[in-house]
Amino acid sequence: MRSRMFSGLGVLLWMGLVPALAAAQEGGGVLLPRLTPERETPALQQLPLDDWRRLESLPLGAELRVSLERAQVFKGKLEDVTGEALTLRLRGGGLKVVHSWQVVRIHEVHRDSILDGTLIGLGVGASVGAIIGAAQDPESTDLNRLGGALFGAMIGVGPGGLVGFLVDNARLEMVVVYERPTPGESAARP
Repeated sequence: MRSRMFSGLGVLLWMGLVPALAAAQEGGGVLLPRLTPERETPALQQLPLDDWRRLESLPLGAELRVSLERAQVFKGKLEDVTGEALTLRLRGGGLKVVHSWQVVRIHEVHRDSILDGTLIGLGVGASVGAIIGAAQDPESTDLNRLGGALFGAMIGVGPGGLVGFLVDNARLEMVVVYERPTPGESAARP
């Protein structure tokens, strides 16, 4: 009797997790975060990190985080780049021109798709809800236990999906696209 309960729960767990994991890995994606940035174009990879021309290969509208001297930070979308300055559209709608001599470091910000985290959360929430629902009345028949598991899965989907959405929405990937050379570093260059 007990082995049939665990096999039924195993099937429900499998039904909840497999579609979520498969959807998260569509297109060859990986569930773990990337440790190395794969978003750099070949033009960016060929130029040194302290070359201002790297910014010219960024697409207009790219989300940037610009760190200036004295710990000032501006976040916005790239509007224009020249040899001496870049223009950002700030979140409030205003434009900010930042000269190259002011910039210490520039990060390009990439946001992860919220679909994979939400689907994984849905699968995990449904699985946990099914396990809890099936374990509520150990003396009931298999049919009643299956009904409890299905009801628990329906209840668990909501919180699981919400947690997956919130966790995935908070995840950002920041890639350094420019870093000003330190004074000793620039003197050592040929």
